[in-house]
Amino acid sequence: MKSHEVLNTLRKLKREAAGYLHEHDHKILEEFLKDMRTYMVQDFDILNLIKSIYTKRMEEAEARQRGDKQMFDLGKVRDIDMEDGNVTKREFEQMKLLMAVDENIFRPSEFGVFSPHSLIVDISKYGDSLPKDAKEILYRPPKLKLLYEKYWQLANAVDGRVKEENDRKILKEFNPRYP
Repeated sequence: MKSHEVLNTLRKLKREAAGYLHEHDHKILEEFLKDMRTYMVQDFDILNLIKSIYTKRMEEAEARQRGDKQMFDLGKVRDIDMEDGNVTKREFEQMKLLMAVDENIFRPSEFGVFSPHSLIVDISKYGDSLPKDAKEILYRPPKLKLLYEKYWQLANAVDGRVKEENDRKILKEFNPRYP
């Protein structure tokens, strides 16, 4: 059996191995799909790899179905990210203040469309501990809308940088399969 070749092709699909999928890989996948059970019984690594691919795909599908965007840590933001996201330092400080008060304040609505009516915030849920600066922002829906938009611009800028740094790290640690 070609379990070693199947394992390498699956690792390419999962992006753990270097290289592109070639015609040979497509033929191996076709053969694997015809008789999956035999390969998975013979090689436990193939079974684990298939399980991890399936688990990752199911998690991504659930996240898409929920439609929630991941909130990011404002501590990772650098000055260049603020410049790329077109966010001033004052707006950034206001975002941090609002996130300290309510970490879910910039989470998108379940309807997926921004509405000025979704910015009406029930201040009574925060109690008496709400800072005056935060109250001033929360009472001004246009300002809150602007901060919401700037937050997601900044999130996209930081997310792009983090992905780029991760790719750079993978390339630095890359060890070719064939010396």
